[in-house]
Amino acid sequence: MRRPKFIARQAGNPRGWLGRFIFRIMARETADANVEALSLLTIDAGDHVIDIGCGHGAHLSAIVEKSDAGLVVGCDHSAEGLGVAGGFNGPAIATGKVRLELAPADMLPFDDGAFDKALSIHTIYFWENAAACFSEIARVLRPGGTFILGFRAGEDPEFRDNFPGSVYTFRHSEEVLAMLLGCGLQVTRVHRAETGDPNIVWAVTERIGTVREAGEAAA
Repeated sequence: MRRPKFIARQAGNPRGWLGRFIFRIMARETADANVEALSLLTIDAGDHVIDIGCGHGAHLSAIVEKSDAGLVVGCDHSAEGLGVAGGFNGPAIATGKVRLELAPADMLPFDDGAFDKALSIHTIYFWENAAACFSEIARVLRPGGTFILGFRAGEDPEFRDNFPGSVYTFRHSEEVLAMLLGCGLQVTRVHRAETGDPNIVWAVTERIGTVREAGEAAA
Protein backbone atom coordinates (compact mmCIF):
# COMPACT_ATOMS: atom_id res chain seq x y z
CA MET A 1 0.00 0.00 0.00
CA ARG A 2 1.38 3.41 -0.99
CA ARG A 3 2.21 5.57 2.01
CA PRO A 4 0.18 8.82 2.16
CA LYS A 5 2.29 11.89 1.40
CA PHE A 6 1.50 13.68 4.67
CA ILE A 7 2.67 10.62 6.65
CA ALA A 8 5.79 10.35 4.48
CA ARG A 9 6.63 14.00 5.16
CA GLN A 10 6.28 13.38 8.89
CA ALA A 11 8.68 10.42 8.64
CA GLY A 12 11.29 12.69 7.06
CA ASN A 13 10.88 15.60 9.47
CA PRO A 14 8.26 14.90 12.16
CA ARG A 15 6.59 17.93 13.69
CA GLY A 16 3.97 18.64 16.32
CA TRP A 17 1.88 16.09 18.16
CA LEU A 18 1.59 13.87 15.07
CA GLY A 19 5.35 13.85 14.70
CA ARG A 20 5.86 12.78 18.29
CA PHE A 21 3.25 10.03 17.87
CA ILE A 22 4.97 8.76 14.71
CA PHE A 23 8.33 8.76 16.47
CA ARG A 24 6.96 6.48 19.17
CA ILE A 25 5.59 4.10 16.55
CA MET A 26 8.97 4.16 14.80
CA ALA A 27 10.69 3.26 18.07
CA ARG A 28 8.92 -0.12 17.95
CA GLU A 29 9.27 -0.60 14.19
CA THR A 30 13.03 0.05 14.13
CA ALA A 31 13.96 -1.90 17.27
CA ASP A 32 15.31 -4.94 15.37
CA ALA A 33 17.30 -2.76 12.97
CA ASN A 34 18.92 -0.89 15.86
CA VAL A 35 19.91 -4.15 17.55
CA GLU A 36 21.52 -5.42 14.35
CA ALA A 37 23.32 -2.13 13.74
CA LEU A 38 24.87 -2.24 17.20
CA SER A 39 26.01 -5.83 16.67
CA LEU A 40 27.78 -4.75 13.47
CA LEU A 41 29.33 -1.65 15.01
CA THR A 42 31.32 -3.56 17.68
CA ILE A 43 31.58 -0.71 20.15
CA ASP A 44 34.52 -0.84 22.57
CA ALA A 45 34.63 0.47 26.13
CA GLY A 46 35.20 4.22 26.15
CA ASP A 47 34.24 4.75 22.50
CA HIS A 48 32.61 7.99 21.45
CA VAL A 49 29.64 7.11 19.25
CA ILE A 50 27.32 9.27 17.13
CA ASP A 51 23.96 8.35 15.65
CA ILE A 52 23.15 10.67 12.73
CA GLY A 53 19.40 11.05 12.34
CA CYS A 54 18.75 9.36 15.67
CA GLY A 55 15.02 10.23 15.59
CA HIS A 56 13.29 8.79 18.65
CA GLY A 57 16.66 7.76 20.14
CA ALA A 58 15.17 4.84 22.07
CA HIS A 59 18.36 2.81 21.53
CA LEU A 60 20.92 5.38 22.67
CA SER A 61 20.96 4.30 26.31
CA ALA A 62 21.31 0.68 25.17
CA ILE A 63 24.60 1.60 23.46
CA VAL A 64 25.92 2.87 26.79
CA GLU A 65 24.63 -0.10 28.79
CA LYS A 66 25.74 -2.87 26.43
CA SER A 67 29.12 -1.52 25.37
CA ASP A 68 30.21 0.82 28.17
CA ALA A 69 30.67 3.54 25.54
CA GLY A 70 32.31 6.68 26.86
CA LEU A 71 29.85 9.03 25.15
CA VAL A 72 26.86 8.53 22.87
CA VAL A 73 25.56 11.48 20.83
CA GLY A 74 22.20 11.45 19.09
CA CYS A 75 21.99 14.05 16.34
CA ASP A 76 18.82 14.95 14.44
CA HIS A 77 17.31 17.91 12.57
CA SER A 78 13.92 17.42 14.25
CA ALA A 79 13.37 19.15 17.58
CA GLU A 80 10.32 16.94 18.15
CA GLY A 81 12.44 13.85 17.65
CA LEU A 82 15.00 15.01 20.17
CA GLY A 83 12.18 15.74 22.60
CA VAL A 84 11.08 12.10 22.36
CA ALA A 85 14.71 10.95 22.59
CA GLY A 86 15.12 12.98 25.76
CA GLY A 87 12.23 11.10 27.32
CA PHE A 88 13.75 7.74 26.47
CA ASN A 89 17.23 8.67 27.73
CA GLY A 90 16.69 10.91 30.76
CA PRO A 91 18.98 9.11 33.25
CA ALA A 92 21.83 8.66 30.74
CA ILE A 93 21.58 12.32 29.74
CA ALA A 94 21.68 13.36 33.41
CA THR A 95 24.96 11.46 33.92
CA GLY A 96 26.54 12.87 30.75
CA LYS A 97 26.71 9.51 28.97
CA VAL A 98 24.21 10.58 26.29
CA ARG A 99 24.00 13.95 24.55
CA LEU A 100 21.43 15.19 22.06
CA GLU A 101 22.27 17.73 19.35
CA LEU A 102 19.92 19.52 16.95
CA ALA A 103 21.68 19.62 13.57
CA PRO A 104 21.32 18.35 9.98
CA ALA A 105 23.58 15.56 8.73
CA ASP A 106 25.51 17.88 6.41
CA MET A 107 26.40 20.36 9.20
CA LEU A 108 27.52 18.35 12.22
CA PRO A 109 28.66 20.63 15.08
CA PHE A 110 31.69 18.56 16.10
CA ASP A 111 35.47 18.66 15.70
CA ASP A 112 37.31 16.56 13.14
CA GLY A 113 37.85 13.00 14.36
CA ALA A 114 35.59 13.47 17.39
CA PHE A 115 34.03 9.98 17.20
CA ASP A 116 35.27 6.39 17.12
CA LYS A 117 32.04 4.90 15.75
CA ALA A 118 29.04 6.25 13.84
CA LEU A 119 25.74 4.91 12.54
CA SER A 120 22.80 6.12 10.52
CA ILE A 121 19.68 4.06 9.83
CA HIS A 122 16.84 4.88 7.42
CA THR A 123 17.94 8.49 6.97
CA ILE A 124 19.58 8.67 3.54
CA TYR A 125 16.21 8.88 1.77
CA PHE A 126 15.73 12.37 3.15
CA TRP A 127 19.21 13.75 2.37
CA GLU A 128 19.10 16.11 -0.60
CA ASN A 129 22.89 15.94 -0.92
CA ALA A 130 23.90 12.53 0.40
CA ALA A 131 27.54 12.98 -0.59
CA ALA A 132 27.80 16.12 1.56
CA CYS A 133 26.32 14.20 4.50
CA PHE A 134 28.80 11.34 4.05
CA SER A 135 31.65 13.87 3.88
CA GLU A 136 30.59 15.33 7.22
CA ILE A 137 30.32 11.89 8.77
CA ALA A 138 33.81 11.02 7.50
CA ARG A 139 35.13 14.31 8.89
CA VAL A 140 33.90 13.75 12.44
CA LEU A 141 35.03 10.11 12.41
CA ARG A 142 38.59 9.37 13.47
CA PRO A 143 40.91 7.64 10.95
CA GLY A 144 40.20 3.92 11.22
CA GLY A 145 36.82 4.55 12.82
CA THR A 146 33.75 2.59 11.75
CA PHE A 147 30.51 3.88 10.21
CA ILE A 148 27.41 1.70 9.75
CA LEU A 149 24.80 2.75 7.19
CA GLY A 150 21.44 0.99 7.06
CA PHE A 151 19.12 1.77 4.15
CA ARG A 152 16.52 0.35 1.79
CA ALA A 153 18.02 0.34 -1.69
CA GLY A 154 16.22 1.41 -4.86
CA GLU A 155 16.74 -1.83 -6.79
CA ASP A 156 13.23 -3.10 -6.05
CA PRO A 157 10.70 -0.91 -7.94
CA GLU A 158 7.71 -2.64 -6.33
CA PHE A 159 8.94 -1.65 -2.89
CA ARG A 160 10.16 1.79 -4.00
CA ASP A 161 6.83 2.70 -5.54
CA ASN A 162 5.10 2.34 -2.16
CA PHE A 163 6.63 5.67 -1.12
CA PRO A 164 6.06 9.11 -2.68
CA GLY A 165 9.07 10.16 -4.74
CA SER A 166 8.58 13.78 -3.74
CA VAL A 167 9.59 12.85 -0.18
CA TYR A 168 11.72 9.68 -0.39
CA THR A 169 14.78 9.19 -2.58
CA PHE A 170 15.74 5.53 -2.88
CA ARG A 171 19.25 5.24 -4.30
CA HIS A 172 20.68 2.05 -5.79
CA SER A 173 23.27 0.24 -3.69
CA GLU A 174 26.08 0.81 -6.20
CA GLU A 175 25.45 4.57 -6.17
CA VAL A 176 25.51 4.68 -2.36
CA LEU A 177 28.68 2.60 -2.11
CA ALA A 178 30.42 4.82 -4.67
CA MET A 179 29.51 7.93 -2.66
CA LEU A 180 30.87 6.38 0.53
CA LEU A 181 34.19 5.62 -1.13
CA GLY A 182 34.36 9.10 -2.63
CA CYS A 183 34.09 10.57 0.86
CA GLY A 184 37.03 8.62 2.28
CA LEU A 185 35.00 5.71 3.67
CA GLN A 186 36.22 2.26 2.63
CA VAL A 187 33.39 -0.26 2.39
CA THR A 188 34.48 -3.41 4.23
CA ARG A 189 31.20 -5.36 4.25
CA VAL A 190 27.78 -5.23 2.61
CA HIS A 191 24.89 -7.55 3.37
CA ARG A 192 21.14 -7.78 3.73
CA ALA A 193 19.50 -7.61 7.13
CA GLU A 194 19.53 -10.86 9.07
CA THR A 195 16.65 -9.89 11.35
CA GLY A 196 13.64 -7.63 11.04
CA ASP A 197 13.22 -5.89 7.68
CA PRO A 198 14.87 -8.01 4.93
CA ASN A 199 14.93 -4.98 2.63
CA ILE A 200 17.63 -3.24 4.65
CA VAL A 201 21.12 -3.13 3.16
CA TRP A 202 23.89 -2.78 5.71
CA ALA A 203 27.13 -1.10 4.59
CA VAL A 204 30.00 -1.36 7.07
CA THR A 205 32.71 1.20 6.34
CA GLU A 206 36.01 2.40 7.77
CA ARG A 207 37.39 5.90 7.46
CA ILE A 208 40.57 5.75 5.38
CA GLY A 209 41.11 9.44 4.67
CA THR A 210 39.57 12.79 3.87
CA VAL A 211 37.36 13.51 0.86
CA ARG A 212 40.33 15.08 -0.96
CA GLU A 213 42.56 12.09 -0.19
CA ALA A 214 39.87 9.72 -1.44
CA GLY A 215 39.61 11.66 -4.70
CA GLU A 216 43.38 11.62 -5.18
CA ALA A 217 43.48 7.85 -4.59
CA ALA A 218 40.71 7.28 -7.13
CA ALA A 219 42.63 9.35 -9.69
